[in-house]
Amino acid sequence: MQALHYGQSCFEGLKAFAWEDGSVHVFRPQENAKRMQRSGDRTMMPMVSEDVFVEGVQRVVADNKDYVPPYGSGGALYIRPILFGSGPRIGLSPADEYTLLVMVMPVGDYYKVTPSLPPSCTSFPPALCLSPLFLCLSHTHARTN
Repeated sequence: MQALHYGQSCFEGLKAFAWEDGSVHVFRPQENAKRMQRSGDRTMMPMVSEDVFVEGVQRVVADNKDYVPPYGSGGALYIRPILFGSGPRIGLSPADEYTLLVMVMPVGDYYKVTPSLPPSCTSFPPALCLSPLFLCLSHTHARTN
């Protein structure tokens, strides 16, 4: 795995918030998609399209809606998309295959010492919520499973 041996990887961090009407919204995912594209370009990884990035983030948030802290709690669902070289060889060159993994976990208000989150969101160690979105990229095509 190129990422574990030579660091061919990049990540983003964004949040989803519950609104007063019960809906959940992700804050500016298009901007995070553009930033990941620039990071991938600098590390010789193929571009994840803005549409694929945003759709992946939205799907993972929808799959984990129950973990979004309620409106007014000061909490959010933290979203961590990671793109990394995952090909089967080790070497000083770009990987042959790449994986986009989107992880989420509930978080409290960054500046408060004791967040007011529901018990399901404050267990220790925190539950890691993964959605089955895997994106394999090569220099010539992209495919989602």
